[in-house]
Amino acid sequence: MSDVPMSQTPPERDRSTRRNAIAGVAFLVVLLAFLTWTAVDTLNRANERDRVISSVHLVAAAIATFVHDTGHWPSSVEELAKVGPISIGPYTWPADRAEVLPRVAVDYDVKLSDVVKTTKDRFRAVRPADPKQESVSTKNAFDRILPVVRAAVDADPMMPR
Repeated sequence: MSDVPMSQTPPERDRSTRRNAIAGVAFLVVLLAFLTWTAVDTLNRANERDRVISSVHLVAAAIATFVHDTGHWPSSVEELAKVGPISIGPYTWPADRAEVLPRVAVDYDVKLSDVVKTTKDRFRAVRPADPKQESVSTKNAFDRILPVVRAAVDADPMMPR
């Protein structure tokens, strides 16, 4: 016995079958588009996260080099741009600073004595510019900078403790 009511004639059955087939194909197209968009969006976010991490590491390395060379924290990006070249990941400092700096927040008013006193969890002097990108990169930046800052503070007897 057929599921089609007896009142439906064969042409009406064909139209109903065609409509169901078209609806099924349309659903599959929409589903495929959604899945493709989701995959591309996920990859883009992962790539941006990697660029942020590389950028934070590069700026931390530049600051560590600056502190090592000068004995003080840089007061501006122009001052920091004097060090280099330093390469981390796909970037080189200072050549790629236009691409790197929008991803990194740097506090240029920090004192070395404040950096020495802070903890890894409270370190905010070098961090991702987007708080949603906050990750271990800030802690790794602290680990990269702290030994150089400690050495600079220890070398300067006038540095407040």
